[in-house]
Amino acid sequence: MLRNTKQRFTTLLISTLWLTSVTPAHAFPSPEKSEEEQIQEIRKDATKSYNKGVEKQKKAFEHFEKGDTSKATKELEKAVEEYEKAITQNDSFPEALSNMGYCLRNLGNYTKALEAYDRALKLNPNFPEAIEYRAVAYLWLGRKDEAKSEYERLLKMDSTEAAELKRAIDAAEAGKLTKGKW
Repeated sequence: MLRNTKQRFTTLLISTLWLTSVTPAHAFPSPEKSEEEQIQEIRKDATKSYNKGVEKQKKAFEHFEKGDTSKATKELEKAVEEYEKAITQNDSFPEALSNMGYCLRNLGNYTKALEAYDRALKLNPNFPEAIEYRAVAYLWLGRKDEAKSEYERLLKMDSTEAAELKRAIDAAEAGKLTKGKW
């Protein structure tokens, strides 16, 4: 039995040596990518997912404008999936977190939306869109004082989002806050 095992090992070794001597070098996989190349590839994939999410989000709001909430909801759900992929690929992506929160908020999932905004603002504390979007979520939850506080914050930042948030606050106070608009 030992002799059979030894013979098989020797045959395998000789076959492997022969195969490597006659196989061209390009047939073997290239060495691993550098860490920087791997990071760049991950970021590129995350950006692709983010861009797909943005496209789905745009389609959703086109459907909202047409009054087709069923199609809008489906597109928002697809956008959330793409943003989740982007965040999985790059967890330091405040834009993807903020946009995911935006979609979740418009789907009525305010708790998860606020979590996404909070994560985005941990990465970039002065990210105006995340501040505005979080404030609108506060409006939907009836937390007007917190929304107004965020409005003051945007004003101090001299952000253009302050004017948009002011319109949302006014709409909420008039009972006219609608999904898909803010």
